[in-house]
Amino acid sequence: MQGATIRLLHSSQYPFKWSDPSVPAYGADVLRWWVAESNIFSEVQIGPAALNSARDSIGKLRNTLKFLLGNLQGFDPRVQAVDPKEMHYIDQYMLHLLRDYSIKVCRGA
Repeated sequence: MQGATIRLLHSSQYPFKWSDPSVPAYGADVLRWWVAESNIFSEVQIGPAALNSARDSIGKLRNTLKFLLGNLQGFDPRVQAVDPKEMHYIDQYMLHLLRDYSIKVCRGA
C-alpha cells in the first residue's frame, strides 16, 4: 500500500459519552474486570450493581494476594520447602491440580 496514510484516532476527536455519569468513577480496573466477567452470550448489564460487584471482587482478590504474599516474606524454598512425599494427600492432590493447570495455561489450551 504505497502512498497510504495512517490516521490515528484520538479520543478527543471522537468523544465517548457514558449514559451513566457514575461509570467512569469506578476506574479502569473495575471496568476491565466487569468486561472480563461479562457473559457475551447473554444481555450484558452495566450499572451501579454490576460495577459494585466487580469492585468487590477486585478488592477480595487484592486482599487475598496481599495475605498470601505477606506470608511468603522471609521464605527460603531451598531451606524450608517440604518434599511432596512428606505432604498430606490433599496437599499432594492440590499440587497435582496446579501442575495440570499450569501445563494447560502454558499450552494455551
